[in-house]
Amino acid sequence: MSGTNNPATITMNSNKSITANFSEITSEQTTIEVKVASNDDDAEEDSSGNVICGSWILELGEKSGPQTVGVRFAQVGLAKNAHITNAYIQFTAYSNNSSQCEITVKAEDSDNPTAYSETANNITSRAKIAGLSVSKVLPPWTAGDAGEAQRINVTSLIQNLVNRTGWTQNNAMSFIITGTGTRKASSYKKPTEAAVLHIEF
Repeated sequence: MSGTNNPATITMNSNKSITANFSEITSEQTTIEVKVASNDDDAEEDSSGNVICGSWILELGEKSGPQTVGVRFAQVGLAKNAHITNAYIQFTAYSNNSSQCEITVKAEDSDNPTAYSETANNITSRAKIAGLSVSKVLPPWTAGDAGEAQRINVTSLIQNLVNRTGWTQNNAMSFIITGTGTRKASSYKKPTEAAVLHIEF
C-alpha cells in the first residue's frame, strides 16, 4: 500500500512496515513595484505650510529650513493581510551630497489616501499611523544613483497598512518624510527617476 499527500509520501511494504518521507512546501515569493505616477503623487511642504506639487526635486529633510515631503503610490496590488517579507522606497539621487542627513518616514493613516494638492498644510495635516515610523541615517549620494544608499526600508509600515480593516487590493499608500540635513531626490517631473515602491511578499 502506498499514498501521497504533499508534504508526505507514505509507503507500507508486505511486512506492514510503514515508511514516511516528508518534503518541505515552499511558497513562491512575489515582487511588485509601483512608481509615482503623477505630479500630484509627490510634493513638498515648507515650514510655513506652503505646498508645491510638480517640483523637479524632492528635498528630503531640510531646504532653507525644515520641510515635509509626501510620496504617494497608487494602485498597490497587495491583498489584505499579505505577508510582507521586504519593502522599500527607492529614490534616485538628483545631485551629489555628502553632508550629514537623517530622515524619518511615517505612513498616512488612511485606507486609500488621496493625491496631494497645493492647499496649505496639505501634507502635514494628514493623520499618520501613531507610534510607527522608520528612520535612516543616509550615506553620501551621487547624482543619478538609485541603489542601497537611496533606499528606505518600509516593511513594517506596509505590513501595518495591508492589515487594516479597510485595506483593499489596489488602494493607494502615502508616506510622509521629515528629517535633518538634506538629500535631493528626483521627482515625477523626471518620470524615469521617480520614486518606486518595491514590495516582496
